[in-house]
Amino acid sequence: MNYSKYLKEAISIQELIINKFTDENNHLPIRIDSETGETIDDRSMVNDLGDFVQYSYLTGKLTNIEEYMQFALDSSFSAASSHQLSTGLFKGVYTNNNQLEWYNLEDTFYGFTSLYYLSGNGDILEILVRFKVGIEMHMHSSGFLHGATLGLNKYIARTPITFVEGLAHMNLRSGQVEYLDLAKKLARPWIKSEFFQRFGLFPERYSEIQMIGNLNYVTRGKIFGRLKGLTGSCSILKGNSNFMQGILELWKLTNEKIYLTSISKWIGSVETLANQNDRYGNVNVFTKECSYFRKPMFQTIHVLGFYADLCAIAPNSSVKHLLDKSLNRIVQNQTDIGFFRVEPEITSSEKYRMGWLDQQTDISVILLKGYIISGKEKYLKSVIKCIDAIIFYLKRPFGFLEYFDPETGENTFHSKLYTKFLTLLPKAFILLDAVQKKQNIFHGDLFLISGDR
Repeated sequence: MNYSKYLKEAISIQELIINKFTDENNHLPIRIDSETGETIDDRSMVNDLGDFVQYSYLTGKLTNIEEYMQFALDSSFSAASSHQLSTGLFKGVYTNNNQLEWYNLEDTFYGFTSLYYLSGNGDILEILVRFKVGIEMHMHSSGFLHGATLGLNKYIARTPITFVEGLAHMNLRSGQVEYLDLAKKLARPWIKSEFFQRFGLFPERYSEIQMIGNLNYVTRGKIFGRLKGLTGSCSILKGNSNFMQGILELWKLTNEKIYLTSISKWIGSVETLANQNDRYGNVNVFTKECSYFRKPMFQTIHVLGFYADLCAIAPNSSVKHLLDKSLNRIVQNQTDIGFFRVEPEITSSEKYRMGWLDQQTDISVILLKGYIISGKEKYLKSVIKCIDAIIFYLKRPFGFLEYFDPETGENTFHSKLYTKFLTLLPKAFILLDAVQKKQNIFHGDLFLISGDR
């Protein structure tokens, strides 16, 4: 077959994954060495299922290589066989203090829902049906997901992250309204909550149980004053941005005004509270302090991804302007050889000046979306420059460098690599290939894989 340069790279990654790193149970290790091929952490990537199965399957679907599609299915079947509990949830969900680890579970769930959307496989749907039962088992009657199985934390919830979006995809593929109903039930208490109505953002922890409800947004008092740092903290990364992607899907499916109103309210609050010089941070609504996790561009990429998807569905000049303004700044800070630093604005610390493989993938995808929305060729040229630099400078016998000098492309750190960053890389190759072929990456299979969840 006459594949493009970029599809050939996606194929080479699948060959490496299947023939080098997959064990006899069709599991991938968590961490590898890209120079030697050594497995550094042989624990299974089950918690990161959503970081590889859909990309393997779509690579096979686009290239007509059945082996890659079957690998994605077999890996998922094996993960369910070894890790799915009788409750429908997956091993690792319970900690010693009875916490429910929804953060890990949502990535697994999103992998299964994405694979089901792409394949329509009935066995994958059966796994998801059992998973759905587990979600409902640990859900409060209001729609909040319990934070733990026992104790006070049982009544302190976090946003349902990608569960809403995943259920929406199940509804789209199957036509079964029960999945849409559950998605709406999970979303409703959050967008109707007093916290969201007051601040327009979603907190990291929340409860509407009467006995502790006053901890949610108290703003004065000697006792509760110390709790401001905890109760007012809003994680823009994942907790807000990924959940808003689910709200966007609900609006697309239902056209109900409450979802569009919530989107508008959220954007207004993000721009007011979390935007500092076109860079978005996690924010505390009481102290007004912004924080940027360990890699400052994380939050910005997620917000821009949501803005791009919104503009593709419902053109909005003000949101488009915000998107364009931030993308322009990102492109301006691209290094001469094509890479993006972890944080262009911070130059005093070496860890912020370095390059990071996963960020090259994510920024490339956002710029491709920006190119489609704006028609600005400089965004497409920036992506091509970045992807070509990845192939030329970072490729190693058994993967790619995860950390590197963005000015030279040299390995100034180490060759260790989290496997999921290798399995995520085909997303950028596939989407760049599609854009060059004038395909619509805001539609169908391509749109599904374009998100960073």
